[in-house]
Amino acid sequence: MLPLRPLCLCGLLLFVCLPAAARVNLPQRTAEVPLPAEASAELAAFLGQQAASPALPADLEQLLVDNLPAELRGACAEMIEHWGTVAEGTATWSVRALFRWEQAGRRTLLVAFRCGSSYADYASYYDERLGLVTLEAGRARLQLIPLAEDCDNCSDLYHLEFSDELAVPGGTLAVLALTFSSDNPCCDGPSQWRTEQLIYVLLPEGRVALALDRVTESYDHDDEAGDTEEVCRSGITPRRNPAGQLAGLVAEIRCEATAQPASVQVRRFAWQPATRRFQEQGTQPRPR
Repeated sequence: MLPLRPLCLCGLLLFVCLPAAARVNLPQRTAEVPLPAEASAELAAFLGQQAASPALPADLEQLLVDNLPAELRGACAEMIEHWGTVAEGTATWSVRALFRWEQAGRRTLLVAFRCGSSYADYASYYDERLGLVTLEAGRARLQLIPLAEDCDNCSDLYHLEFSDELAVPGGTLAVLALTFSSDNPCCDGPSQWRTEQLIYVLLPEGRVALALDRVTESYDHDDEAGDTEEVCRSGITPRRNPAGQLAGLVAEIRCEATAQPASVQVRRFAWQPATRRFQEQGTQPRPR
């Protein structure tokens, strides 16, 4: 089930009027940026630590933000502008380490770039984008990994956390928990939604191999037809081969909706080592 998206048009779905081309969340873009020598040195020191540090050094954090593509870096202030006069001039960037991994002399670090506001009442509101920093042969580069289709008038704010690691032949899958919802200071309206996903990021390539919904919730208010609600929850189970590596995933999805019978279906995905991709093996309804 795909969540509904509001149009940012005055008087249609939202109670807040925004310009037709308003940027109310960060862009979703693919990009690859070489990092300067000072960033390489900072990364080597950070990744060389035996114990995983909970926070990036301030100098390294600033270097990563400074080397974001200009479009993404500038979109933070544009997004915060739509949070009201109390948030004007409060846009801030920060960077969090999510997962570190090394293979054959190549060291990688998944990071979350966070755009938020220094206004205290908005501390829980922010939008994050995923980056992969690679250090190899003394050189560093930053790769941006989009989490969804770009939509410049969609209000979803994306939150990232590390969830798990699943080994595959010749690499690994970093499993990230991604949450996005209609809860955004810019906008309000009769439709609300929330989605939790598991994002499987293949390393060392740095691409999303699969995104599976874990929870989807949607609510719509209609004065004449009445309120409607739909909730889907998935149990996602990895299958492993005798060597302990990932062989596939099984997702059992149960959905309940207003005035509708509950439905259950099972989706199966097999990992293909030759192509390093998932192949869906069909969707089957399950008897209730």
